[in-house]
Amino acid sequence: MIKKDSFRNISICLAFLIVGGILSTFLKTEFLFDFLQYHYYNGFAFVNNRHNIDLGVAALPTYYNPLLDAAAYLLIRFCGENLSLYYFITGLPFGLLMFIFFKICLLFFDPASIKGKIQITFAVLIAATGFHVFSQIGSISHDISSNVFILAAFYLLLRKDKSFLAAGFLLGTGAALKLSGVIYCVSFGISLILMYKKLPDPLKNLSRFILGGFLGFMAFNGFWMYFLWEQYQNPFFPFWNKIFKSPYYLPINYIDKIATEYMIAVDFILYPFYLVLHSSESNIIVNADVTDARLALLFIIGFGAVFFFFKKKEPFSPVMKEAGVFMAVSYIVCLFLSALSRFLIPVEMFAAIVIVSCFSRIKYPQKTITEGLYWSAAILLCFLLFSTPYYSDSFGRRTETEFLKEKITLPEKTLIYGFGVFAPAFIARLMETNPTAAGIGFRLAEKGNWFQINMPAYGKMTEITQKMREDYQNQVAFVTEAPIATLLPPQGEKAVILKGWLCEPLSIAESYNRNFRESLKLCFPPEMKEKIVIERK
Repeated sequence: MIKKDSFRNISICLAFLIVGGILSTFLKTEFLFDFLQYHYYNGFAFVNNRHNIDLGVAALPTYYNPLLDAAAYLLIRFCGENLSLYYFITGLPFGLLMFIFFKICLLFFDPASIKGKIQITFAVLIAATGFHVFSQIGSISHDISSNVFILAAFYLLLRKDKSFLAAGFLLGTGAALKLSGVIYCVSFGISLILMYKKLPDPLKNLSRFILGGFLGFMAFNGFWMYFLWEQYQNPFFPFWNKIFKSPYYLPINYIDKIATEYMIAVDFILYPFYLVLHSSESNIIVNADVTDARLALLFIIGFGAVFFFFKKKEPFSPVMKEAGVFMAVSYIVCLFLSALSRFLIPVEMFAAIVIVSCFSRIKYPQKTITEGLYWSAAILLCFLLFSTPYYSDSFGRRTETEFLKEKITLPEKTLIYGFGVFAPAFIARLMETNPTAAGIGFRLAEKGNWFQINMPAYGKMTEITQKMREDYQNQVAFVTEAPIATLLPPQGEKAVILKGWLCEPLSIAESYNRNFRESLKLCFPPEMKEKIVIERK
């Protein structure tokens, strides 16, 4: 019996993996914003040991754990021009995620009955077509890959035979590989404390959960913490620097507030409803225009569940209550810590189970009119949910392997400045063919008509920057998005200004071009004009 169950699970898992690979090959989805901003460069830098050569090329994300980016970079190099092979492989995590979700569905619905099979099928389809899942199939953003560990931990904590040590290890691994996983380490920990009295041997199992989390995090992030400590005297650099006081960054506990900066109190309340239609017109950051009703429906059903709770009714099973606590706390913690909607993938997927479960509770009507209304509601709900990928914007598609249409040859020992959010990927590509070059990253902060450099001029970073400029006599710059500053800032801030430099426009490959307001430029001092070779393809 055990062998038969194992064979069935392996067969189902393989089916999900194959479907994930095929779907990814067809879609060729890529989160181009983050791909160009830091994922490609970070993978390149780790594989080629550039962290002791370059400086902050991708700004603060340069110092994120590079394991998943390195794996993606190696896969890109291995597959070469064969994008179909690349995307088939990168679609496998989506297949694995859906298999784990399928296993979670078995905890809520009876797979032996026809009704249960239908419920599981619809729950899986609804979860797979949610915006933040479907739009990142095969993407280098790693949201799906990291959520494989989070969803697996969720499964281990929901089933009757709970495994707290393994669940903690999986959550720690997810957080180590992608920092957004910390949201679920915190929220699952809080949830277990809230359910303390209902846990078997609570103190021992909570200890196992914490130990597992520590072991998982250290297993996949310990090496990187050691590197950051050796290099910058902060194992979490640049985070928590008010505690570690690294001289290479400001003495603050850095928090990425990009998603919460413009949100007001009402935005936190209406957050799920902003995702229903034209989220780009609201104050929340989604990175794309979304039409997805899953979280809004979950929000409404959640309020109904609270109403039933205070009415002393028992509308939900024990496992549904446990899952509800986990996901409610996760939603709140995510809004508090980040508010980036793509970090809500586990909550978005759980919404599929809740929606199917609630609709299944509606008694099938006997009268013709009510029967018509029932089927109309079912069809409308299916259309509302399954049309999400069609009516939502895309993060982008990568249909070409080359970023640039030019081949650039630089003189030996050239220092490459990166101006603009998307410069890092192009710097990496340039250093692949010019290995003696070094990269240094800057961000241009607009102040009226002036543009000053505000990265990496922090503490000892300034000294390293100055030394690199002295060591590398040949200097060029990639400029993306921001216009070139031609005058000194009025406040006299220390900045590298491209005054008097020549600029050559470069042709960006079409599938990468959607994020650019201006074409990419390669800028250099006039005396370097004869030393640089640009071959137009």
